[in-house]
Amino acid sequence: MGFEDVDELHFLGFRLSLSNGEVFDEILNRKLEFKERLPLYFILHNYSLTSNDIGLSGKLITFMDLSKIIGPCPTLGREVLKNFESTFGYNLSLLFSAARFFKHEVLDLGDASIKIYSLPRVPIVLIVWGGDEEVSPSSNVMFDETIINYLPTVEIITRLTSITIRRLIDASRISR
Repeated sequence: MGFEDVDELHFLGFRLSLSNGEVFDEILNRKLEFKERLPLYFILHNYSLTSNDIGLSGKLITFMDLSKIIGPCPTLGREVLKNFESTFGYNLSLLFSAARFFKHEVLDLGDASIKIYSLPRVPIVLIVWGGDEEVSPSSNVMFDETIINYLPTVEIITRLTSITIRRLIDASRISR
């Protein structure tokens, strides 16, 4: 599913040992406690159940599009997007500095945007429009339309998106 055939998985600045299940946070330079690892195990377990690696289509969809395909979806927590916007909406270049910790591509959407490969076959596109004294920043999240082949429920997609945004914010603190 896109990971190298080695004894460790590397994704989102995490290093997961396949021999003992330990996860090391390469951004914050610490081992994760067991309860912190559980969401990662849950996401990776579901990703590993993918029966057919169909690649990526290059066509982007939104959470709204997902709801049309797989049914009603909870929205990404407003607090998560608010933190993303307040971190990067007034300092667009910080988004690119923080992204250097991840496999990513710079895109030409909004005022600043990146595609982060949260998992090898699951890119998440984060778009921000900058704010100023008169207008608050805003953002959007998009996915390759093939995401539902790799992550079967919107709950898993939402959880991975939240983790990705939190990791980017963690990386921004080191990038300042």
